[in-house]
Amino acid sequence: EIALPGYAKLLKEVRNTLLLGRERIEREKVLTYWKTGRLIRREILANKDRADYGRQVLQKLSEDLRIDLSVLLRSVRFTEQFPILAHGPKLAWSHYRVLIPVEDEKKRFDLAARAEREGWTAPELMETIKKEVSLEGVGLHTGSKVKVSFKPAEINSGIRFVRSDLPHSPSIKADILSVTIDTSIPRC
Repeated sequence: EIALPGYAKLLKEVRNTLLLGRERIEREKVLTYWKTGRLIRREILANKDRADYGRQVLQKLSEDLRIDLSVLLRSVRFTEQFPILAHGPKLAWSHYRVLIPVEDEKKRFDLAARAEREGWTAPELMETIKKEVSLEGVGLHTGSKVKVSFKPAEINSGIRFVRSDLPHSPSIKADILSVTIDTSIPRC
């Protein structure tokens, strides 16, 4: 093996510059998405009495900033799911992206703690979450008997609703622009 004078010092300096720099960048990335979501959410909540305001403001921000609407939606959802980032972010943005859809608060925070404690990668976290869950009951607005199944999807594919009750089972992307608000109950 060739002797490399000064290598130990170089290794330490590169580790401090590159690896620790990456960690700082990742923390800032997480904080950036969280702060963005908080700003948007505050604006929407301040105008919650105005019908359709949230959708309109998100659409306008997306257009004016030339940022995909999904980025803004994910930022808002991040702030909703993690209202407080006590002591700063502990995980990478890829971990939070996996955790954001987890509705059960206790499960979400338990998974985050385990991912941090056990050093899971985002794909390892996804594998832990990957389980099908089904619920049955009476539809809130229709009164019809319904069954909803939540199934894991491919990594980073987002959330989609599949209407298995319709011909060809159309798939609808979970997107605020796909939502219509009709809370009326049909009369029988």
